Amino acid sequence: MTDDTREAVTDALASFAQAKRDIELTFSVGSAADIVSAVLKGRKAREGSTLSGLEYFVHGIGYTVVVPSGGQVHFDSGGHGEGDVFSAYDIQLFLETSGRAQLPTIEGIRTILNDLHSNRMITRFGNRFGIRNPSTFVPTSG
Repeated sequence: MTDDTREAVTDALASFAQAKRDIELTFSVGSAADIVSAVLKGRKAREGSTLSGLEYFVHGIGYTVVVPSGGQVHFDSGGHGEGDVFSAYDIQLFLETSGRAQLPTIEGIRTILNDLHSNRMITRFGNRFGIRNPSTFVPTSG
């Protein structure tokens, strides 16, 4: 596995962690399930901008946040005890929509995600993953 693939995936995870934190602050909640619920109950708009100006849209059982590079961060609500989850395909879509010149293969992305899971940096639920601790990828501010 190349260092370029590892760098692409960890950079993507940093954007995922930041986007997750951003939309949760905007909605004043802590999960994709709570975000979807707020939309379904009419407390928040299905589409809009986060407090920091990132575009978001809520769909199905999750949401997408578009970061400044154009990359689309997608999370779904996981099952009981899983929290918010994403797949290797979500990482691949993010890298494609970010305009990255060299795209890793889906197999390469899966390998890196599995390595990060083995090192306890992310969680794994079948073919889906979760960010165990967002500050692993994005430092918390002061």
